[in-house]
Amino acid sequence: MTVEARRPPHADVAQALLALLRHDGMDGQAVTVADDAPTTAWDIAALTGQAPPRDLPQPDPWELIVDTTRLRRTLGVRPRHPTVHTALDADAL
Repeated sequence: MTVEARRPPHADVAQALLALLRHDGMDGQAVTVADDAPTTAWDIAALTGQAPPRDLPQPDPWELIVDTTRLRRTLGVRPRHPTVHTALDADAL
């Protein structure tokens, strides 16, 4: 049996999960964890040297902005890596 080494969770996800566990009154609440800039599958492909998806139209990344208000205001969490580029530079992906 082969056991693969797993990378630790992304720092921003871990930070959000810890904040949720420590904050009273969040049971059953949905919280969106995201960075400050939209990222498409094509961006991720380019950053990782992979081929971009061929069977999907390339969307406008600003069209699907997510709301992280609850994460920021209620839990006080801000991304340590505000963009996928800064996360990649910090080897946090």
